[in-house]
Amino acid sequence: MRSTDESGPADETVSAELSEPDGRVQIVQKDAPKAVLSDGELVAGRYRVVKLLARGGMGEVYQAEDEELREPVALKIIRPEIANDDRTIKRFRREVQLARKVTHRNVCRCFDVGHHRAEGKPPVSFLTMELLCGRTLTERIRKGPLAPDEALAIVQQLTAALDAAHAAGIVHRDFKSDNVILVGEGAAARAVVTDFGVARALNGPARKGSSLTAAGMKVGTPAYMAPEQVEGLAPTPKADLYALGVVMYEMVTGTLPFRGDTRFATAMKRLKEPPTPPRQHRPELDPRWEQVILRCLEREPEKRFAGALGVIAALEGREAPPPKKRPPIALAVGLALAITAATVLLLRAFM
Repeated sequence: MRSTDESGPADETVSAELSEPDGRVQIVQKDAPKAVLSDGELVAGRYRVVKLLARGGMGEVYQAEDEELREPVALKIIRPEIANDDRTIKRFRREVQLARKVTHRNVCRCFDVGHHRAEGKPPVSFLTMELLCGRTLTERIRKGPLAPDEALAIVQQLTAALDAAHAAGIVHRDFKSDNVILVGEGAAARAVVTDFGVARALNGPARKGSSLTAAGMKVGTPAYMAPEQVEGLAPTPKADLYALGVVMYEMVTGTLPFRGDTRFATAMKRLKEPPTPPRQHRPELDPRWEQVILRCLEREPEKRFAGALGVIAALEGREAPPPKKRPPIALAVGLALAITAATVLLLRAFM
């Protein structure tokens, strides 16, 4: 996919397979192009297609029935016209490999990679995944900002999911509201993080084959990318915490912290200016939420939270806010008083 700025050359951005680079998922319309798979079609001799669920720039997702295990699954396929791209196939395999390393109820389970060939049709590669019947967090946000109890319940689950991924040595690299599925409604909804298609292993054998992007290519979705990702630096778990801050900002304000005329301009804004404080959009917001979100959105990674669980701890009041810098005048007065006191003590000692 390409993201272009009208005033300069294109920057290539790799985003999750079923989302557009700005984070929008294409909703299947009645007049949309014909689906690759047909309702009722038997895929790879095992999976019976029920219906098409979603379509994106690189593939489609279907609901299917595993006829061997008699259980519902999701089939995520690559569009046939790009299925011969070796890098895309490797990314599919890696999504299964990395997602399998994270066993958590708030992370979508990936099962296997398969291939399907039907007479008269091009071959299809697919992933089998946990079927999640719900809506994306993006769709929920479009209905308006979330109430505090609903937002807190979701953040509790998202931080737990990211903590599990980071503990397994995996950086998601494309964490966004479109990659969160809500199963259920309100504060009782189960939040599930999906799409590890561009995730990166931090160490171990998987690390060696985890870099599938060309030099200079930015990985992620521009609206959610951490500043270090925009600059092309190797991402760490702190990049996912930045993206979490963007998602939290969306949840409580209904908008994004940065907006530009182009996707590239949106990404670059975070290098030049601070985000608008959330309470300017929603004055009644608890100041604690604003402090936590802005800390996640710090320009320098070291100023963000140490880990995902620190985010929820701070929201719940279990962590003191970082000490504020003393104003220069107060610092000067304090220093003068300290010097005066020390001088008095020295004079007394020699009297």
